[in-house]
Amino acid sequence: MNVVKYIVCLCALWYSQTGAAQNYAPVDQASSVRFLISNFGFDVSGMFKGLQGMIVFDEKNISASSFQISINSTSIDTDNDARD
Repeated sequence: MNVVKYIVCLCALWYSQTGAAQNYAPVDQASSVRFLISNFGFDVSGMFKGLQGMIVFDEKNISASSFQISINSTSIDTDNDARD
């Protein structure tokens, strides 16, 4: 009976690693959205922090992959407090 439990556990582990979609959540400290815009003829770069959401990646069925991310707009940083 222990052998059957062992085989079932191995099969479940294998399936969870190979067949299922992978879910990810962005880590705020390591995630940012950077941008570059033209503002009155000058290039302005900046970034947003504060990402939240979920990323679903299914390498076997890319069309089933998706992401839903939100960004805290008050976290904008263009290195100019008056502009931000």
